[in-house]
Amino acid sequence: MGIFKGGSVVLYDQVFQPKKIVAIEFMPKPVEALTQYIRNHGKMSHIKPYYGVNQADRLAMQAILLDEFPNQDIDLVVDDASHFYEETREAFNIVFPYLKPGGHYVIEDWAWAHWPGDHWQQNNSYFGGKPALTNLLLELNMLAASRSDLVEDIFVNHNFIIVKRGVSPLPP
Repeated sequence: MGIFKGGSVVLYDQVFQPKKIVAIEFMPKPVEALTQYIRNHGKMSHIKPYYGVNQADRLAMQAILLDEFPNQDIDLVVDDASHFYEETREAFNIVFPYLKPGGHYVIEDWAWAHWPGDHWQQNNSYFGGKPALTNLLLELNMLAASRSDLVEDIFVNHNFIIVKRGVSPLPP
């Protein structure tokens, strides 16, 4: 989630060489550089960008997930989208059940509320007045403590959170 200029999608394709990449972006306009990469490398059936989709839009997200991953067999999810608590939490609740056991869910830039400088916390900033993603980190830790069958492990550093999916089945 979060295409921005398309660089991460290309990087993941080059590094991991997965069978499929589904990329979701809030902005409705396709990223021309990504479109060219997909076309020039013959990846039309391999890389599927979806534009104009809010990560917290349950109906839109579930439609994509049901179409692209009906077997709930995602290996890796990277949420580098809004970085807002409510949207990120909702996206996690929607997408996490589609991870296969042992899969990883990455939440980028979770610590913006703790980064030095007023730039991140001022009311007129991008994050101004928004609840910190720290709330989600605490919720995920509580889930891991009480339901290790759902969340097997959590790794946290100053840039990202990695949640490892446990073995219990989850309904979509």
